[in-house]
Amino acid sequence: MQTREPAPSRYPTLIIVSRAHYADDGQARYFYNLDGEYIDGFAPAFQRVVLLAPVFRKGIDAQYETKKSFTYQFHAPNIEPVEIPDSQGSRRLSVLLSTFWKQVRILWRVLRKNPDALVLLYFPTYRAAAMGLFCICLDRPYLVYSGTMWAETIRLSPRWAKKRSWYLPLYLATCNRLERVVYHRAKARLFFEATRLREYESIGATYRVRPGDRVKPAPSPAEHPLHKPARLLCAADLLPVKGHDVLYQALALLKKRGVTVIAILAGAVDNDWGPHLSELSKRLGITDMVHLSGWVADEEELRRLYDEADLFVLPSRSEGFPRVLHEAMARALPVITTNIPNIAAVLRHEQDVLLVPPDDPEALAAAIERLLADDALRRRLGEAGWRWLKDECSESDAEQFLRVVNRHT
Repeated sequence: MQTREPAPSRYPTLIIVSRAHYADDGQARYFYNLDGEYIDGFAPAFQRVVLLAPVFRKGIDAQYETKKSFTYQFHAPNIEPVEIPDSQGSRRLSVLLSTFWKQVRILWRVLRKNPDALVLLYFPTYRAAAMGLFCICLDRPYLVYSGTMWAETIRLSPRWAKKRSWYLPLYLATCNRLERVVYHRAKARLFFEATRLREYESIGATYRVRPGDRVKPAPSPAEHPLHKPARLLCAADLLPVKGHDVLYQALALLKKRGVTVIAILAGAVDNDWGPHLSELSKRLGITDMVHLSGWVADEEELRRLYDEADLFVLPSRSEGFPRVLHEAMARALPVITTNIPNIAAVLRHEQDVLLVPPDDPEALAAAIERLLADDALRRRLGEAGWRWLKDECSESDAEQFLRVVNRHT
């Protein structure tokens, strides 16, 4: 697919309330990769793009260590960053409230200074909800873009949820109510999650977000001859929600059955979950079957991991729609993942991928063993996934965004 210069928008300015952050290493600022290339793709259609996002600095901000894997630097010269404060992961109510009011003042000031702007709100963040309410009050046009649901953000931070469990139901109810109000008044809605798509498509313009611009299928389906031992790739940060512990248990079952495999885990290791997985691998006796690659920032190295794998496994407990499935399909790598709603609503079991229940090591082990034993099935699923992604990439996500802007604002 060739890159096309976007047609100019009738709005001179686009204000983006980002969910992502910059990582500042003292020499340059790097944005979150997926959102960065998405914004860069449609930025030329506007005279100005005002990007509101927190910045985490090396050696200064505690959360820099969790953001240092960001690598994207914007190319569009019209992107104007506006720094907003962040609570730095604090659980103290006073810090959260103070940060929120600082953000609110910045959001209000930027919106008032740009009366002819279109606003893009990335959910789920409370700053996006606040800006949405401001847009409603001032009758400003805005779009919403959602990667997941409020409840899912809590699942990604189980320690926070446990610590604040006494007011968690009230917090989630308030967030969900704000979300519904803002979503209903938006000019259009863009969702990764199929479940959220079905929930809102009856009220007006609602779209499922396309794959990332840089996730394009290879010119032809790649060959993946079976290695000995077989190589499984799981590209996902090592977090509880990604289900690596389920994969470890599945590997232990395979070992008992005499099936020898190597699992390559490519992703940043969570400081709390990593030691738990390390202890689990020792207890299960599978240390020799697991290879931790860490975060892979180099694209050539990442492509090499996909090309050298025999199959791709993602045992997630919850997802929007993971980009790594697109990356695996782009290389015609057969995929095993879970039948959680946002995946099962998009991909077909036995036709595009193999789907197994989450938190089911036995089902995961059986699916892995089945694929490794059936060359024809591996080849058929790899080619089917490649064709599916090729059809999905007929329009880039940036082109889709601009089409939505021109049609509904």
